[in-house]
Amino acid sequence: MTDSTRKDNARKHFGLRPSLLALVGTGVLAIILIVVAVLTSCTPPPTEADLAATQRALDNETTYAYPLQLNIALIGDNIQHIGELLLEVQTDPDLFSDEAWRTELLEAIGNTNDSYMRITELTPPEEFEAFHARIVEAYAACDQAASAVREGLETEQSEAFQRAGQLARECNTAIDEFNDRLAREDFEI
Repeated sequence: MTDSTRKDNARKHFGLRPSLLALVGTGVLAIILIVVAVLTSCTPPPTEADLAATQRALDNETTYAYPLQLNIALIGDNIQHIGELLLEVQTDPDLFSDEAWRTELLEAIGNTNDSYMRITELTPPEEFEAFHARIVEAYAACDQAASAVREGLETEQSEAFQRAGQLARECNTAIDEFNDRLAREDFEI
């Protein structure tokens, strides 16, 4: 590329003469260097304690908070699905003997029980032990409601379904109370 072609390209693309373009580029580089110098002089390097605290927070996130939140969401989704399936059978009682419907219901029940078990098996960081105990307590009714639905499905006894309905209401109440308490305490994981 010839020198005149470079000049033409610089004028065409930037509307500047090459010497002016070089000056602008140098000015931008100088501003970047000044900003970097100011930022590095204002921010002290992290201490070992800072790095350790950051690592603990990341460990808590990956080994406790994320699995906890995931399993809480799974319980909520599956309890809702169980409720939807039970509403379907109320409008179409023939579904009770439909193998696909029963399988879908049993899967949702199993997923609820499995998610609750995973929550109980989590080891919370020391500062979250009381919080974790309240979560286990709040979601116990959901686990029991799902188990009562399974019992009703297997025994075909209406009492089990009635108990499941009562436990589902207790589940909703416990979760609402737990969420209200969290909001009052302004607590976050």
